[in-house]
Amino acid sequence: MAAKARSGQNSGDAAAFDAAMAEAGRLMNEGRFEAAAAAYDRAGRANRRHPVPRFHRGRACLAAGQLELAESGFRDAIRLDDSISDFHFELGRTRRMLGRLDLALKSLDRALELLPGEADYVAERARVLRLAGNKSEAWETLRPIVDTGTEHAGVLFEFGHAAPGAGRTEEAVTRLRALVDSESQPEDARAACGFILGRLLDRINRHDEAWQVFVTANGLKGSAFDADAHDAAIDDLIRVWNADRLASLPRVTSALGRSASLPIFVVGMPRSGTSLVEKIIAAHPQAAGAGELMWMTEISMDLLSGSAPYAELLDGLKQHQLDRAANGYVKRLKKVARRADRVVDKMPQNLLHLGLISILFPEAHVVHCRRNPFDTCLSCYFQELTDAIDFNTDLTDLGRYYRSYERLMAHWSSVLEVPMIDVVYEDLVSDLDGQVRGLLEFLGLPFDDACLRYHESEHHIATASYDQVRQPIYKSSVGRWKAYESHLGPLRTALELPPA
Repeated sequence: MAAKARSGQNSGDAAAFDAAMAEAGRLMNEGRFEAAAAAYDRAGRANRRHPVPRFHRGRACLAAGQLELAESGFRDAIRLDDSISDFHFELGRTRRMLGRLDLALKSLDRALELLPGEADYVAERARVLRLAGNKSEAWETLRPIVDTGTEHAGVLFEFGHAAPGAGRTEEAVTRLRALVDSESQPEDARAACGFILGRLLDRINRHDEAWQVFVTANGLKGSAFDADAHDAAIDDLIRVWNADRLASLPRVTSALGRSASLPIFVVGMPRSGTSLVEKIIAAHPQAAGAGELMWMTEISMDLLSGSAPYAELLDGLKQHQLDRAANGYVKRLKKVARRADRVVDKMPQNLLHLGLISILFPEAHVVHCRRNPFDTCLSCYFQELTDAIDFNTDLTDLGRYYRSYERLMAHWSSVLEVPMIDVVYEDLVSDLDGQVRGLLEFLGLPFDDACLRYHESEHHIATASYDQVRQPIYKSSVGRWKAYESHLGPLRTALELPPA
């Protein structure tokens, strides 16, 4: 779409518009997405009737991970011009990422009304329906375009999800394998389709074939993870957040009032049961789930970034800074769930921020999810996780990351006073009733059997675990690693475990 100023502008505004749009495009190409969003803002102010800067501002915010701002940008573009299908498509995608699935579906339906049959839109609509648990309608959305023999990666990815329920698994395996092997397809599309192909093969017990596909998919995805640098960073956290320093730091207490115990932080390795635990807690009538929030990372960067050494920044924290940060977090949390007494932030990587959490929210509760290390790491290896997680594409990296995670959690357990409980995935599977009762007691919530029927809850999970938490608890994920034991030598070595 041409970024051309409309009539009614004076020449000065037109020049400012063109300059801002050119700068924004350059910043986007350089990966400086927040700066690009600011440049698109300037273009929008130079021509307030032009939808394009608002649309591209939304794209820049989306690339920067600022989903709320991205949604706002796309909505602003649509208010100026409702007739552009891509505006509605990008709004639908963003709303899906925000977990606003009903609104996402409305946006995508409008996109398809404007441009019927567009493969990207069809695939996204099927994805939203799948995440909402409406698998039959997802398949009905896909089937007409699947039956054309399309090689569209997004459509075939969703076909891989739908195929078992449609009785077309073998067809999906054949078509996905052809796409994964095709060097004419983009590597990211091949990788994404490789992960779903691997899971299809795993589902039908063709484990050696599945393993080779997962190796290919992870190789295509690649990684910049530096295990030595990560180990050093964990060493620094453990050294800085020692018991003496924790005892000397100020804490937020009366500033939060009755909201002091509002947050529940669910942490652990990815694929360790964090989504299941969030779903169980969120099913309680007095609780809610907020999903994987980046807010603690933002707070940490705001409070503890600067030219001085980390320890000096930490020692320099003032009470008013902590009060402001904690109040800001709680206000945002209340907007997510206005009527809940307890709200779950289930960002697994918050385990890096538990020291900061302990002084910001000393009355909050921390739930640490644990799972067999082989099952945890294998599940990570079998998933295309978010771009923020870059340690899961290599077995040695996975093992070393797991060891550093265990080391950090052992440290937190020894020095923090914040209430913390371990929830073991295998124990949940074998004794759901007993484990849920213990968890709710720890959280100060009365027992409610809705938590045992978590899979009936309407609370949406937008992570890779969405499908599992829509079902009653099952045992097939326990000991899954044994089917791949012959391939796990590098992982076993990295975990520093003896040979089987």
